[in-house]
Amino acid sequence: MSPRWRRASWAAFVALAAAAITLHGLYAYHLTVWPSKPDRGFLVSFDFGPNVVAQTRPLGEAAGLRGGDRILSVNGIEYDTLQGLLAALELEEGRDNVYRIEREGEALTVHVPVRRLGYEIVLQHNLPTLVMGLIFAGLGILVFLMKPHEAASWAFFLVAALLGLVLTYARSPFSYQLAPLQEGFRLAAFGFGAAMVHLACVFPRRRRWTVRQPVSLAAPYALGGALAAVSIAHGAWTDPGGWTKNLLFFFPLAGIFFFIGSAAETALRARSSAQRLQALVMITGTVIAFAVPLTEVIFSALFQTKFFPDFLYSQLPFWLAFPVSIGYAIVRHDLFEIDVIVRRTYGYLLSTAVVVLLYGTTVSTLNLIVGPSEIARSPFFTVAFVLTVVFLMQPLQGRIQRLVDRAFYRQQYDYRETIAEVTDRMTQLLEPALVRETLVSSVVDAMFLENGGLLTPAEGERRFEVAMGTGVALAPGAEIEMDKALWEALVERKVPVFRHEIELAPYYAANREEMTASFDALGAELALPMLYQGQLRAVLSLGRKKSGRMFTRDDVALLRTLVAEGAVALENARLFDDLADSLKQVQLLESIKSGLSKFVPKTVQELLAEGEDAGGLFEKREKDLTVMFADMTGYTRLSAQLPLDQVNAIVERYFGAFLDEILKQGGDVNETAGDGLMVLFQDEDREKHARAAVRAAVGIQRLTREINAERSGEVPIGVHIGVNSGIASVGATKIRAGSGDRWTYTASGPTTNIAARIGALGEEIAITKQTLDRLGDDFVVEPIGEKALKNVKEPVPVFRVTDAVAPLDEAAPAPARAPEPEPSAVEAPFVPEAPGPGRFVVTGVVRERETGRPLEHVEVRAYDKDLLSDDFLGSAATDANGRYEVGFSADSFRDLFERHPDLYLRVFDAMGRELASTADDVRWNAGSVEQIDVEVSGGRRG
Repeated sequence: MSPRWRRASWAAFVALAAAAITLHGLYAYHLTVWPSKPDRGFLVSFDFGPNVVAQTRPLGEAAGLRGGDRILSVNGIEYDTLQGLLAALELEEGRDNVYRIEREGEALTVHVPVRRLGYEIVLQHNLPTLVMGLIFAGLGILVFLMKPHEAASWAFFLVAALLGLVLTYARSPFSYQLAPLQEGFRLAAFGFGAAMVHLACVFPRRRRWTVRQPVSLAAPYALGGALAAVSIAHGAWTDPGGWTKNLLFFFPLAGIFFFIGSAAETALRARSSAQRLQALVMITGTVIAFAVPLTEVIFSALFQTKFFPDFLYSQLPFWLAFPVSIGYAIVRHDLFEIDVIVRRTYGYLLSTAVVVLLYGTTVSTLNLIVGPSEIARSPFFTVAFVLTVVFLMQPLQGRIQRLVDRAFYRQQYDYRETIAEVTDRMTQLLEPALVRETLVSSVVDAMFLENGGLLTPAEGERRFEVAMGTGVALAPGAEIEMDKALWEALVERKVPVFRHEIELAPYYAANREEMTASFDALGAELALPMLYQGQLRAVLSLGRKKSGRMFTRDDVALLRTLVAEGAVALENARLFDDLADSLKQVQLLESIKSGLSKFVPKTVQELLAEGEDAGGLFEKREKDLTVMFADMTGYTRLSAQLPLDQVNAIVERYFGAFLDEILKQGGDVNETAGDGLMVLFQDEDREKHARAAVRAAVGIQRLTREINAERSGEVPIGVHIGVNSGIASVGATKIRAGSGDRWTYTASGPTTNIAARIGALGEEIAITKQTLDRLGDDFVVEPIGEKALKNVKEPVPVFRVTDAVAPLDEAAPAPARAPEPEPSAVEAPFVPEAPGPGRFVVTGVVRERETGRPLEHVEVRAYDKDLLSDDFLGSAATDANGRYEVGFSADSFRDLFERHPDLYLRVFDAMGRELASTADDVRWNAGSVEQIDVEVSGGRRG
């Protein structure tokens, strides 16, 4: 809605609300005027007309009037309208009004002295309807302020305001001083009937033709206005009989029945579970509004007694359930609360009906057996009946409630049994695909759903892949892109999202169309994040229940448990796959190592033959040499595609070529280090062994490319090489074992460590400055930059060798490393930046109360405290320091009078259990930036 239309909507609302309050105020003014008017001594009924005494007042009864008397004339004046009766009355106090009446065929004259009505009579008969009318008008205003400008809020405001005027102006003991107020009841009644049709067209389901032609909503008001004009033209609405009077009562009743019929049709046929439940709430309110009055009518007809002595103070309050149920359905978007209310209401109504039926059956049976007696009126009978109800009602109430749950919500599965069965099946599976299939199919089958799917994060922002689907439009492997709002709710806030929340919740209003489109693409009613240690692993998408009912709070509790178990099962399956891959790689590396070991003893023995008689252990000595680490890649993919013997053959082919090149350049294979080699190059000439090592590295890369080309179409092998020159501690050791002797030849120290670290950088050939200074112009080298290496204090300049036997380009100086800031002794408190206009932010830390330890990966939700329904403002997960930050806009809570939120927080764990709340310590009229720290009891987390 544009700002212009919003301002116009506010202006219209204020004008209409002021008009309704003014009319109630004028009626209240007449309550101060009417006590001075004369008491005619009786009341008339609209059903019997102004010539029949419907009920006597004390003054008329004392004078001799009786209910049912027919008045022929007053003070000698005949009349046939209420206005004629009032005009014929004598108003001067101290005189008499002379009534000529007919009673049982006999004409009588009754003198009723003129006395003032007095405040007691006026307030007793007219104040209750005024109060009820003001309550109804207040409900309409409150609902509009809670959900301003929406079509349903506008329609309900008109319904409540007009119904309030109908109740207020339904009774008047005397004429109004302002003549137009005489038609207040009639105009309000016709307007109320039109407003009910208007409300039925936009809530709980807006009819398509009202969207295409909004002006058509004015049609019922035009019809009501025309009928009101016809009714006024044919006389007062209090005149007895006549089609105009019947029309006055028929049109509002027709509007009520039209609305109830529309709600019933929505409850039976609407696809949206939110709309069906809203319709059921309104039907429930209607049942409550009329059940007690109707029960009293039936009970009084059967047993000649009443529950309540007075109509105004007993039955009329039950009528309040009708507008309250409609208003609650409009403003309440947490349908779990409505669901509980509806189920409990029908359970209690049915239980009450059983008690009444039991009482009536008992009394009727006693009357049939022993005849009419005083048994039912005996206090012993009452005590016995009450004790019987007390003992029987508790188990009976439970059975009735289960009957209601089964009839309305199709609850036909046991939660504990379902959890135990699914969990047991998933814990026995070690393949991720089977875990996903078991989870989705079990949930779909147990809850009788139309479809279900499991979405896993894919490459690209907000993209997900359908990993598993049952009955969904998207096939497994298909990718979808979620809208931003849905992605934020699932990935960042990690909360379940329901379709009914998208349709009703104000915090989704701005993104309602996009989120609905994402749900439509999946055919989903619920999207539930699957978390493992606070991280999103997948999203469970679930469709409608085949029963047509919405998800209940118990359903969500079951799903949270199953999703948590599913996340653990998937993690176990992943770890098992990793373990299997690791075992394959270990077997491969052992094969490589055994294949290369034959070269090592020979090389070492030839090099150290002189030292064999010295016991096999030689002292290490410092020596200048060049160390090369060659790390081979591609084994994991290779072992996953080919049998182990074929992989060994391929690897030996590469290593055989590498060893020839290494030996050709005078290198000594020291050891197989993981899936790579450590090679030592030594010579008296410092430059010679450095050049030999780099020539061997260039040769290894050339051989790798040649063999990969010969194996075109198969998984290629890559080699990352690191070369460093310098002083190392060198020595040899002979190890004796039962299977023979094993020689090792080692070089250790910073020179070796740096060579291994730069080899892990992922370059084909990476060398250090120490090696570069010894190469001369035999190689093409380019600088990479300074690299911070593990276990090396200072950054190391690294260079890339791209070719051999070419002029050496002058290496550009490496960029200077920016000095790291010195750590602060005391961490500065976190202060968020001030948000922009209309924006608010609340931040703080969540800690464990007993230890003060910050809590990570708990969800903090912010709310605005309101009179009836609190507004959800947003949520955030805590980081490793227990810190959170929730931002929100003024649109999340603002209404006509509220400019700052009344802020409080609720803290939940990953399973959705509430850990703490600050609802008892609301931050009233919070500022744009608030800091609220929350403490959680350790016992609550357990």
